Amino acid sequence: GNHFDQAAFGLEILSVEKEFRINGYVPSDLAPKHLAGGPATAVISGNNLVVRSDGEAAYWGMDAEFGKLLWSNDPCAEKADAWYGGLDAELRAFVGGYYFDNPESTFEQISGPRVRSELRLYDLAVLGDGSRLTLEGLIQDDQLRGTQAEGGVYIRIPFGAGPRRRLDRLQRRMVDRIVRDVDVVAHRQTTEEAAQFADSGLAVSSARIIDAADDLSDSVAAAGANSLVIVDGSAGAFSEGDTTVLSTGQAVLGGGSTLAVVGVETGTQVTFTAPGSRPTVNGTDSEQDVFQITDDTLLAGLDISGGANGVYGDSISGFTLRGLDISNATASGVELAGSNSGHIADSTSRDNGSYGFRVAVWTAGAIQGNTASDNTSDGFAMGALQTWDLTDEFSSTNNPTGAWLYGTTNSLGDFAKYDTTRIDRGTDTIWQLGTTDPANPHLWKNESGATVTGNPHGSVSLHPGPSFETQPSIARWTAPVTGNVTLNGQFGAGDGGLTDARIKYNGTVLSESLNFSTDQPFSLTQNVTAGDTIDWVVSGAYGGGNTPLSATLSHQSDGFQTSNTATFDSNVSNGNGDQGYRIQGTPATGSGTNTGSGNGSNDGF
Repeated sequence: GNHFDQAAFGLEILSVEKEFRINGYVPSDLAPKHLAGGPATAVISGNNLVVRSDGEAAYWGMDAEFGKLLWSNDPCAEKADAWYGGLDAELRAFVGGYYFDNPESTFEQISGPRVRSELRLYDLAVLGDGSRLTLEGLIQDDQLRGTQAEGGVYIRIPFGAGPRRRLDRLQRRMVDRIVRDVDVVAHRQTTEEAAQFADSGLAVSSARIIDAADDLSDSVAAAGANSLVIVDGSAGAFSEGDTTVLSTGQAVLGGGSTLAVVGVETGTQVTFTAPGSRPTVNGTDSEQDVFQITDDTLLAGLDISGGANGVYGDSISGFTLRGLDISNATASGVELAGSNSGHIADSTSRDNGSYGFRVAVWTAGAIQGNTASDNTSDGFAMGALQTWDLTDEFSSTNNPTGAWLYGTTNSLGDFAKYDTTRIDRGTDTIWQLGTTDPANPHLWKNESGATVTGNPHGSVSLHPGPSFETQPSIARWTAPVTGNVTLNGQFGAGDGGLTDARIKYNGTVLSESLNFSTDQPFSLTQNVTAGDTIDWVVSGAYGGGNTPLSATLSHQSDGFQTSNTATFDSNVSNGNGDQGYRIQGTPATGSGTNTGSGNGSNDGF
């Protein structure tokens, strides 16, 4: 399916008995072309990563030959006894050779000898004067195509008025056909071209394979920037007492993992599969990070255990963490300080001494398909979110929080989509949200199918930060959930409280008038069932005084749980799983007018 064009030129010297000719061929495009549908693979060849594929290329070249008349017959001569006596014929032989080449080193030259012969019959009676019949035979041989033979028949028929006289032998030479290849010499061959990383577009400088007999950190450092290091686990686990620091643009890939690469010349994209088996890297020093990443690096397909942090980075961009299993770190599985952008995908962080995944500032990129479980602290701890594509995350039995979003400088409701995300069984709180930006107090808005289940203390926990004087609307949650939804927090120091506030649940205002003291924490929990939709909006203005908290709630744990020692009056708490009211401290007034019944533990206080 490839198309090639070429220009051809030649020079020839002719006499009646001898001749010499030389031809040149110049294609318009010498670059190899990929064969559509042909196989393409990425392999390590020598010390490089290359894209190997079937390609086709046109060749420039030349051919030359020397010819001689071997025999001729003149029909006017006295040869009545010969069967060919009436034929005007001659036999010519040619010997020569050819040379064709392509500047691409993977395409071999084509060169070899060529011999041919021609038997020519002139001025045939059935075709008229000026006609010619030529029978040709050719044999050539070269190292790529082997021996080739061909035969040809050429017929020349004159049209129009006949010539006044027959051409003599020299004049015939002037109307001989041009002897030159009419096709473009091209060759199909398996080619190798340098590879570049598909994600970053950086050319792969070198490639090497290491196993447990090699020092991991030294080998990665020696490979340098833009290199590919394959970590093969076939010879056993790696034990490292120091940090393996990746250079800019470097990829460290576990055996059996994949990597998208592109051919530098043809742009052919293929998937490279690393040889060997998936490795385990054990960090033996609890005060040293196991891996440290930097800009445009890739770390994929490894089991990482121990160390201070499994993976550490500080203010990096363009990185990718993919297919990792990180466990038993003293601190976090993944710890990213400073401001970061990149891609964290399909990785697990479990049984770590602190966080599963902690990112100080996230400016761009995606966090997709990750799992955090059984970590001593939060599964996901994300601060100062400027953009976040959080998709298909799973968090289980982390303590205390499945996911903690804090310090955000943007309204999550403006851009965040938490699609097909499942966070469950946090030992304290499933989601904990907070902000330190009073200009953007709208903490949370979930508009697509996130699911939270099974938390004993509230499926969703919203923790507003201090100082919401400018826009006291603090929280909104819209999602199908099962379990409890808890609104709790503290509005900071100062006089007065949040007054004239309201909470909506399933579109119904639970309370028209709430007061939360600015110097005391508050906690409200609403029990919900599968299919319920929560749209809680807490809004109002700061002011002095203590407006009574008045609401009727029913939930799986306590009906009311508060440390508020201000006025607490005219409330109803029925049918709760535990206490009707759990008050830490004594309300100033009004405690006798609150009622409760049918609670699991205590209908009163």
